[in-house]
Amino acid sequence: PNHFIAWANESKTPEGLAARLSSEGVKHLILVPAEAARLGPALGAFSDDGYRNWAALDPAFLKTAFKGPACVVFSLKELRP
Repeated sequence: PNHFIAWANESKTPEGLAARLSSEGVKHLILVPAEAARLGPALGAFSDDGYRNWAALDPAFLKTAFKGPACVVFSLKELRP
């Protein structure tokens, strides 16, 4: 599956997912709903916990950098130690 989905599923909490993203060097995320729909099952599937972790990233750990009609770009906020 997609690394982001796998990391969300593996994380115990949204904080854990944010820390994993940061440790992997992720600074920005771009979400393109039409592309996700086109790729569908090839991306993998969120577990219930994984979906909750992913959905809870915004706004606690993400800042919207750009929002257009077809995509959203987020920057990962600095994590506090």
